[in-house]
Amino acid sequence: MIDNKKRRTILLAIGLLVMVVVLAIGFSIVNLWNGKHQTSLPASKISVSKKQSTKETSSMTKEEKSSSEAQDTIKEVTPKENLQNFIKSYLTYDLNETSIQKRASYLETLMTSQAYVTNYILQDAQTLSAMVKTYQKTKEINTSNSTQLVARSYKKGTVYQSSSDKNQYFVEVEYLEIPIYQKEGYLVESKYDVTMDGNKVAAIHLTESKNIAGGNANHG
Repeated sequence: MIDNKKRRTILLAIGLLVMVVVLAIGFSIVNLWNGKHQTSLPASKISVSKKQSTKETSSMTKEEKSSSEAQDTIKEVTPKENLQNFIKSYLTYDLNETSIQKRASYLETLMTSQAYVTNYILQDAQTLSAMVKTYQKTKEINTSNSTQLVARSYKKGTVYQSSSDKNQYFVEVEYLEIPIYQKEGYLVESKYDVTMDGNKVAAIHLTESKNIAGGNANHG
């Protein structure tokens, strides 16, 4: 009997020891897994932050590229192209207050301040506007005034640059003139000498002008 009791006691002790070992191993495994899981989270956040930073950098790069392209486009405009815009506006206006004043304002952006004054752009616009108002009231034209009461419409033109002076240009144009009292007008051929100061007109001189034979036409 004593031997059997001792045997059972020993077996029980061994069983308890095995359970303690198994539980200890289980807790260790659980703690180890939790530790790995927690340490992996910051890495994920860092990865997301890197992606966001990459997207922001990419977006800024695109914006900078667009800005650079826009600046390049502005730089590509040449004095000759600005002169062509000037001539079209210089020889195009209707006989109404809005068109006359809009032309004068736009020409101011294309000319040097001195050229704008010496060519009487603003004064001529004011005189022409006053003449239009007078005609609308009285149907009379002041023939003593050098300003002609005609609408103009640019048709075509050619710009040549001087081979000896890069700032000097020669312009040949055709435009339509329609007196205020007529529905049909006539084509005019004119030639100008133009001096550019950078991208702006510094001087313009009419060297030749004549009506084109058989050049009657309607506005537009």
